[in-house]
Amino acid sequence: MGLAVARLTALRDLMRAQVGTLNAAIAANGVTGIATITTANVVIGDPKVLPSATDAPVLICVKAGGPSDNVERTTEQIATREANKGGIKHAIGTNLLVYISPDTLPAPGQTSAGHLAFAEQRELLLSTLIDWLSGIFDVRSGALIALSSNEFANPGGGDYLKNGLLTDIYISETNKGFGDKFDVACIHARHIAHT
Repeated sequence: MGLAVARLTALRDLMRAQVGTLNAAIAANGVTGIATITTANVVIGDPKVLPSATDAPVLICVKAGGPSDNVERTTEQIATREANKGGIKHAIGTNLLVYISPDTLPAPGQTSAGHLAFAEQRELLLSTLIDWLSGIFDVRSGALIALSSNEFANPGGGDYLKNGLLTDIYISETNKGFGDKFDVACIHARHIAHT
């Protein structure tokens, strides 16, 4: 397995390991009526068609590409004054996309109070998801991620993503669907790390 694939699976697996904390945070933050999020809701790839809210109330996608023009990897030459101590460093970009199905939260009904309650629940869910992503990747333990590849023949064995962090987090609506397209709430976070 090469570095590109190993990076996708490592980030997916890190998030899958924390799905329980996500469900607990959703409940603690007062978001109600949402189905349980499972490890099957964290996937590699960005599907054009979303599963139903029953199958995936929230779909969390790991996709290759970085901050500008979906650049996958940049390479930098490292030079030192000591002979044979130079090398290269890669910056690896990964997109983390989180989609919330329009049917995930209970329907607002026809009253203005219902629409206000729906808007509050949606905002609480979006903010909980952002806090959860930040809690995985913007902490010391998320700054060094072991990979199952050995592309760089590190003396200790295996590649690592080092100094990883979320550089940008956007909230938007994107057009996805089941045939007919509709607007879906989306969080787009960019993870950058180095080899």
